[in-house]
Amino acid sequence: MFTTESTRAFEAPALGVATPPLPTPRQYLCWVQRSLSRQGWATPIDGSDSPRYREAVRRFQREHMAVAAPSGTVEPATQDALIRLNHVHPDYTAWTQGALVKEGLLSAAAVRAEPIMERTTSATQRALRKLQGRVGLVPNGWVGSKTELVLMRLAAGSPPGADGRPQACHGVAPPPRKPDDDKRLIQLLREVDVKGLVSDTFLRDEVTCLKSFLLGALAGARVDDRYWQFTPFDALGRERACDYRFEVLSARRHTRPQHALENFRHCAGRASEVGEVSRCLLQVHRAIRCHLNALKNVLTHQAANVSIRDWTECAWMLELRAASQRKSPPSVYRCFGRFLRNASSSC
Repeated sequence: MFTTESTRAFEAPALGVATPPLPTPRQYLCWVQRSLSRQGWATPIDGSDSPRYREAVRRFQREHMAVAAPSGTVEPATQDALIRLNHVHPDYTAWTQGALVKEGLLSAAAVRAEPIMERTTSATQRALRKLQGRVGLVPNGWVGSKTELVLMRLAAGSPPGADGRPQACHGVAPPPRKPDDDKRLIQLLREVDVKGLVSDTFLRDEVTCLKSFLLGALAGARVDDRYWQFTPFDALGRERACDYRFEVLSARRHTRPQHALENFRHCAGRASEVGEVSRCLLQVHRAIRCHLNALKNVLTHQAANVSIRDWTECAWMLELRAASQRKSPPSVYRCFGRFLRNASSSC
């Protein structure tokens, strides 16, 4: 078990949640497997001490820790290395911060300023230490298997995997879908002439990038195709469509993200002509851009507000800008990086 966290039983916390149990051996293995998988050392997330799991640990020790003779056993040095990698993973940081914000231990401003949580002086680590003290763990600010159990209860869900989606401990995730239709779709998408579709140079660059992104995803590349929907609210508090162009005061982010690849497949799955695929490409681009414009609209109309940097809308915009700059796995927001840099300037 972890040496970086207390082995004492949980004390009754003042969290308004049931006291979670200490990790079972299976839960501990799931923590290790999720941590390895999140960083690219693939292993089933099933809580079993299998040969494949041991080999993933050995590869991690050899490739990341430069251990000449890896043991395949998770001892303290390996545990600490996994925790440090989790602390600089943007999706895992966002998930941790979300649970802390929900509990009132962390502010939106701190989330905005801290896309990672490896600094011991950061507000995120201070909030973690406070949380750990409440539940009877050593307040060290490290998110190991025990602290993760507490966060799972607060966040009401499993932590994210490599693709940002919740990764529960119930077996191997299914392999990416690669039907024969994808080969036909790849061929049709390659033939799409973006210059003939979009006249505006700024938008043309975005569509060209999105085309390349979808081609890579269809070919099986590891990508993050999530994008968020935002509903703006006008001065009277009424919900508006994302393309509403007049003054808005705030926005709401939908609970579940959309997936660019799934939506493109759904639209163009039965396409037999390049023109049909072209329309679907533009449809996905317009959907993402429309919701980005909705978020930008809030910041534009509220730019004179001195407290806007503390607004959730600013935190969302900076989160998307950070996603656009991430290299692995590449986010679909990379195609909108220039827009996001400009839109987030007031944050």
